[in-house]
Formats: sequence, structure tokens, C-alpha cells
Amino acid sequence: MFLAAEFLWPSSRQEQQTPPLVAAGSPMDDTPLPLYSVEEPSAARTDTTPITFKYWRKRHTLFSKFDKGILMDEESFYSVCPEILSQYMAEKCGRVKVAVDPFCGAGGNIIQLARLFDKVIAVDIDEDKTMMAKQNARIYGVLEKIEFVVADFFKLANQIKGDVIFTSPPWGGPEYNEMDVIGPLDLCVDKILEVGKTIAPKILLHLPKNLDKNECWKMCNGVGAGLRKIENVFMDRYLNSTLLYVRSNNVSLSLKA
Repeated sequence: MFLAAEFLWPSSRQEQQTPPLVAAGSPMDDTPLPLYSVEEPSAARTDTTPITFKYWRKRHTLFSKFDKGILMDEESFYSVCPEILSQYMAEKCGRVKVAVDPFCGAGGNIIQLARLFDKVIAVDIDEDKTMMAKQNARIYGVLEKIEFVVADFFKLANQIKGDVIFTSPPWGGPEYNEMDVIGPLDLCVDKILEVGKTIAPKILLHLPKNLDKNECWKMCNGVGAGLRKIENVFMDRYLNSTLLYVRSNNVSLSLKA
């Protein structure tokens, strides 16, 4: 699997930066094996859908240590970022000490954040997802660096603090891929930024490839946040997703950055 990027700025001039192609992942067996779940970590599931079997083939790209006892439910198979992408995005957070993930899910992103930074605050409203994330972080040896919070992120304004927010918010399932374009308001990006700017001066959002990028500039201005750049992410030379680099206009937080 390979990763590359294309950067877009608000000016009419578009510049491109392509980092070295990085190989990652391991050979994948196409034969479906018993799925792991919170309820039955090593038992075969009879209610598994074709969608999960599709992503099962990519399980080692999601977690290279999948066979060590990684826990995932069906939603996590299409929600967790590929490990190489999580690593790349964590590095893009810059030199910080405390990172916050408002929608940690099964823990793919927080594991990579914890490998780089002193502390990670992992938030999720789903207690089962939090349990899976704890187990997966334990397998990667970073559990002690993560503080888990079971809560609704949208109710945590000014209650937690960090240096950067990095998250891949819910996209609405695999059906997003069938849409021509998705507006940032459809993904509650405005609400994420409204709360996020009270928590950290820098925000990095991982969003669908068919995001309406023109609307993103307008939306950020409307919520008092500065969109620094947009990045198209390519995996195996195909457009995979979009990254938004946002800076809070909250003066008190910016002075600490």
C-alpha cells in the first residue's frame, strides 16, 4: 500500500508536494476467518454482512497487529483508518504534547497519536467502542498514555484542553462513496469546529474524498476558524480522502500554541 498527498491552498495557484512513497501493511489472506467482536472476541459471527467481508480482506492494513487480539465491531471495519494513513496524519499534527480525538472509535488514530505524543485524550460516546479501543491500545503498548472519556464531544466545550485535535468524524457509513459531493455541514464539521476551538488551537480533520472543498473555506470563516490548507490524500494512487488543517481564532488558545 502506498500513500501520497496533494496540497490545495485558497489562492488560485495550486502547489503540489508529494512525499516519498511509503510501503506499509502485510500480505493479506482473502479467506474470511472468524471475526473479532466485543461480545465474542474469537467466535465466528453468522450475521456478518458482505460489507464486513469486503473490509475483512484489508484487516492487516487497518491494524498490522490484528492477529494479536484486536477487537472490532462491524462498523469499525469501515470506520478505522488504514494504519499507514493514521501514522501519516499523526505526524502532521506537529510537535505537541497533548492530542485530542473526539471520535476515537476502535482506536486506530489514538494509537498512532500515543506513539508520538505525551498524552492523548480519547473521547467517544459509545462505551463499547471505548472498550475496544482500550484493548487495541494495550496490544500496541500505549494504553498508559491515553485518557479515555465516554461522553458526547459536543457537550465538552471548555471542559478538556489539548494542543491539537485530530479526528476522523463519522461519515455516515460506506454509502458516502455513492454521493457526488458531501457538504461539510452534512458531517457536522461546523459544530466540531465550534467546540474544538475551545479545546485546542490546531485542528486536523480527516474527511471524505468527495467533500465540497469550496464550502469548507466559507464554513470555517463562518465559525471563526482559519482554514490553513486542504490536502487530498491518495492511497495506491487513488484519491482516498481529504484532510482539513484548521487554526483556531481563539486568542487565548492561540497564544499557547
